[in-house]
Amino acid sequence: EAKVVVSDPEVFQGWADQVTQEGRIDSVSIVSSDVMDQTATVKFELVFEDGSRKGHEVDCTNVNGAWKLGPIL
Repeated sequence: EAKVVVSDPEVFQGWADQVTQEGRIDSVSIVSSDVMDQTATVKFELVFEDGSRKGHEVDCTNVNGAWKLGPIL
């Protein structure tokens, strides 16, 4: 069963633009997610227009039905 971990893609895109230093993201791929009750760990990969890739991981917490992102590593 798919779970929505990032409820606001625009917030995520804003963070991603900052991380890439105004670079271009071609896609974002979720590598894995581990959801346990009110917390989740999501591993994802940013794929850039030049074909390069960068992996990241984020811990999330469910607060009143909305998933909040922790520090992105």
